[in-house]
Parts: sequence; structure tokens; C-alpha cells
Amino acid sequence: MALSSILMSLNEQERTSSQVGQFASLTPPTVPKLEPISSVARINRRALRRHVRTQVRIRAVLYYSTSFRSVIIKNISEGGAALECSTSLIRNDAITIKLISGRSIDARVRWWLGGICGVQFVEPLKSNDPLLSKSKAILPSE
Repeated sequence: MALSSILMSLNEQERTSSQVGQFASLTPPTVPKLEPISSVARINRRALRRHVRTQVRIRAVLYYSTSFRSVIIKNISEGGAALECSTSLIRNDAITIKLISGRSIDARVRWWLGGICGVQFVEPLKSNDPLLSKSKAILPSE
């Protein structure tokens, strides 16, 4: 009886290995490589930018709602700025950026993600504004 159970077990193994063998020759279909949506969207957004960005590192105070926070302006253009900001802000929030010099700039939040926010100035800066000549320019196509 032990011999018959061994033979049955061997037959079962042969059947299983032959089934696996028939699938071993199949290859998965080739799928074309696509660009991630995020990188395509990033390229399109950059192409739509109207203003040259200037890389800066300027300390400022952000006033929003009934509160305020210290921020660092990372880059700035005639139309807006990117700020390092630990506070989560909501799109379209009205804010005021106050520089150490005492100058205030009114803006609206356009986006916030992981400690960085983009703001659009209520009134664009003039092309000869001193803030725009602080450091090297980041061209719109970059």
C-alpha cells in the first residue's frame, strides 16, 4: 500500500510539473513605456509660466487669517513667489508677506504641498523691482 501511495504521489507531481511547463514558454505582452502624468503636467505648467523666476533666500513674515509665521521666500517673479512655510495653507487664502525692510506684499495662495507654497501677488511687481534682481534668474523653461 505504501508503494501505491508513492506512485500516486509521483503521478501527481508529473502532472503538476507538466502544467507548469506549458506556461513557462508564455511571455507577458509588451507594454509601451509611458511618461508619468506628473512629469507631463510639470512640463506643461512650466511652459505656461509667464514670468522669469529669480532664485532668492529672503526671510519674511507671512500674515494670514488672524495669525502669522516666519517664512523664507525661495523664488520670486513679477507674478508671485514660492515660500518655505511650515503652516498648511488653503488655496485662495488671502495673505500678506512682510519683508524685514517693512515692505508688505498682498497675495493669494495658489498651492501648498509639504512645507512649500506658491502665491500669486494681488498686484504684480514691476520688472525693475529690486526683489527681482537679488540673485540668478530661473528661466520659465527650466
